[in-house]
Amino acid sequence: MAYDYQGEFESYTSGIQDSFQEMHTLAGAEKRKKIAEIDELFSCAEETVKNMGLNRAPAESIAACKRKVNSLRVEYERIKNPYTAERERLFSHAAAADLRVTSEDQRARLLQTSDKLEEGSSHLHNARLTMEDTLHTARDINTTLYAQREQMLHQRDMLQQVNDQLSSAGSILRGMARRMMTNKAIMVVIKPSWS
Repeated sequence: MAYDYQGEFESYTSGIQDSFQEMHTLAGAEKRKKIAEIDELFSCAEETVKNMGLNRAPAESIAACKRKVNSLRVEYERIKNPYTAERERLFSHAAAADLRVTSEDQRARLLQTSDKLEEGSSHLHNARLTMEDTLHTARDINTTLYAQREQMLHQRDMLQQVNDQLSSAGSILRGMARRMMTNKAIMVVIKPSWS
């Protein structure tokens, strides 16, 4: 049964959004405590996205989760620093709109680049695992080849011994054949003298 990373991610992001609503009413130590809680929720959400990547979740789902986290982070920074909203209000004329469009384009490109980097890192990690597996297989093959070489050398030595023994047996048989011929020749010479 697969773990529900998507559900866990939605739980964290929902908690972040609920905390945004509460943060508007808080001040001082309570606000700092809520900021610490939100930071922890962001860490958990980002860790869940990493786990999704490690467990081979669809790339589109991971990219959507990353975009959502980045979007929530932008909103979080805006809420955390109320001066940012004031600055946006002051720069709300056409140049600011162009600046915002350019900024959004750059942000979108940065998100795409970070997604590609994450994907590249994942490919590198997979390539490293494949390389380690290949090295392990190569070591096993090397060990097997060494054992086979030792067996072949042992069999070659045994064949050499058998060859030496066959040569020795051939010499003995030739010696026996010579004696037999000598004995026959002697018998042929002795036999006429008996008759």
